[in-house]
Amino acid sequence: MTITVAYRTMTGHSRKIAVAVAKALNVEAVDIKKQPDIGDSDMLFIVGGIYGGASNPDLVKFAESLDSSRIKRAALITSCASRKFFQKEVRAALVARGIDVVTEEVVCWGNFLFYGLGHPNKTDFDAAINFAKKYL
Repeated sequence: MTITVAYRTMTGHSRKIAVAVAKALNVEAVDIKKQPDIGDSDMLFIVGGIYGGASNPDLVKFAESLDSSRIKRAALITSCASRKFFQKEVRAALVARGIDVVTEEVVCWGNFLFYGLGHPNKTDFDAAINFAKKYL
């Protein structure tokens, strides 16, 4: 089974989560800004943050570029300071491309200014890792 952990980050939180998940799955985390073509994947974990209530536009463009013949299934892992928002734009783009996306999405606590200081932390990483392992 080919597993890919891809991320895009503006603050570094999504990178930290992606690296923790990738390490637990014995793969490398891929920054889509540096490597937009991730190749084929049986299970793609997409890690990204919420900014102003919406997904990172680069992550949405990435999802819009994926080919369902190369990506079998995807799951979303999100970093959000309020923990109230999901990657709805990324999910919609994947579904529009014909990619099977797991219904569940894990939302890790990020931080913004003084809100959520110290996050993401080990608890957040563990939640993301357990989520990923559940779908393998």
